This record gives sequence, C-alpha cells and structure tokens, in this order.
Amino acid sequence: MNKFKIAFLIIIFSLLNSCFTPNGKLRTKRTSPDGKYILEVYQLKLSSGFRTHGDSPNAYVILKNKEGKIISEPSLLNKCHFILNDLSVEWYKHKENKVYYTNISYINIGTGKMICL
Repeated sequence: MNKFKIAFLIIIFSLLNSCFTPNGKLRTKRTSPDGKYILEVYQLKLSSGFRTHGDSPNAYVILKNKEGKIISEPSLLNKCHFILNDLSVEWYKHKENKVYYTNISYINIGTGKMICL
C-alpha cells in the first residue's frame, strides 16, 4: 500500500510540475561565445491591471545545448523569474562554467543547476 501511495504522489507531482511550468513568449536568444550553448529568454505577461510607464514584465530563461537539448529550465519549486530590464547575459564570467542572466543569478552549465537570488 505504501508503494502505491508513493507512486501516486510522484505522478501527481510530475503532472503539477509540467502543468505549472511557465509559458512565456520567446523574447530573445543568446549564443555562447564558443557556440555550444543557447540561452533563450522568455517574457511573461504583466499580471497587474495597474501598470505604470516604467513597468517591466517578468521573464525566465532556458539553457539548451546547440542540438536543442534542454540543460536547465525553471521548475515548480525553482521558478527563477526576474525583471526583464535586469537581463544581463554574461558567459563564463570569472572563467567559471556558468552563464549569468542577471548580475547575480546564473546557471551552472556543467550541472544545469539554476541559482536565482
């Protein structure tokens, strides 16, 4: 019975994770200097009806290799949304195997781990 509950919870979590992965509009693509990776930037719609002139929509990134295989993307637990105006892509900063998409948020290219602060 416990195995059934665990399997059921895993299936539910997987379905929720796939359903709540953000769907944005592709805004831009940035290719790494060595041509091995592509960082895709997706724009989300502004959620508030009260917008001001300076509002910038939220965004998120997906890192792919040159064949199109996803290396890193947001998940239900780690959405890593940022303000689109904060986009600042820098590949291999400080000679690390990372791509920064804001001044402090990055993706470790080797592990695919997304760190957002």
